[in-house]
This record gives sequence, C-alpha cells and structure tokens, in this order.
Amino acid sequence: AITAGAARHVKSSRIVVKSQVLAGGRGKGKFLLSGLQGGVHVCKNPQQVLEYAQKMLGDRLVTKQTGPKGARVSRLLIQEAVNGIKHEAYFAILMDRKSQAPVMLGSPMGGMDIEAAAHSSPDKIFREVINIKTGPTADQLQRMSINLGFTGSCQLLAVQQMERLYQMFRETDATQVEINPFIESINNEV
Repeated sequence: AITAGAARHVKSSRIVVKSQVLAGGRGKGKFLLSGLQGGVHVCKNPQQVLEYAQKMLGDRLVTKQTGPKGARVSRLLIQEAVNGIKHEAYFAILMDRKSQAPVMLGSPMGGMDIEAAAHSSPDKIFREVINIKTGPTADQLQRMSINLGFTGSCQLLAVQQMERLYQMFRETDATQVEINPFIESINNEV
C-alpha cells in the first residue's frame, strides 16, 4: 500500500495515479466499493495521491472490458503528469495470431478510448507486420512515425521509442506492449 511518506516523494504540481489492470477503458471505469468514478486521476499534491491510492487499491474497477465484477486493483502507476501536450497517439506491438508474427499497431487518435477510435475511424489505424527474426525495418518505423502524426525532430524520437519498445517486447517475451498516450510535447519531446 502507498504511504504518506511515499506519496510525498513525488515532486510535481500534477501527478497521475493510474490503475494497473488488464482492461481498457480504465479512465471511464467505476470502482465497486468506493464508488469512485475513473481509474485514472490527475492530482495536485501528494495528499491527493494518497487519498486516491487508498480508494483505488484493493477495490474492483469495472470497465467495459471487465464485466460487472470488475478487476481487482493491486498496483498503481504514479508519475508526474506531462505538461504541454501537442499531440497524442496510440502505439502497440502485439503478437498477431492471423499473421503469426509481431505487429506494430498505431493510430494518431491516441488517448482515452482507442477502441472507439478504431470503430469510428478504421482508416486511422495503421498496422505493420514485423519479421520476427530481424525486427521492424527503418522504413516501417519511419512510416509508422509519420502515420501517427509526429512532426519534425519528433519523428526520429518516436522511431527511437518504438525501437526500444520492440526491444522490451522481445526481451520480456511479451504478447502485447503499448504506449497510450504516445505524446509529442510542445517542447518537441516524445
């Protein structure tokens, strides 16, 4: 459990507390016991972090993907919120049963509800099948960076992040890894 001392170590005026459960739609979910709305909260100080953490940990978060019993929250991601977001995208690498290979999946419509974006704008979902022996090519990574809407020097930074995510995917033998939101800041950071 998070303590007041641990919460004080986060040095920021905006701190994100995010439920870590295997389900989408966490931001729009609702907790069964506490009645708290949303599994993702932006806090202004360590005391708020502690208050949300105590309500979230051990409770069950119900989202459109969990069913009515929800998923038990036993872990939280607590981090400094990013200021000055210019653009949000979605990026994932997953094992695809159909192609029997890793696939990069991305959309310039990142953020809270990628599933809804996929339904309403399927033309904004981009897919690249990866050769499992050689990994993603420079052309695939560059194309994905452009399709996700990264501009200028941020295209190269996005490519580097995608390469690192693929390394992690391989090294951990994962079936899916994702970045949502995958952002470009007004300071040209990715």
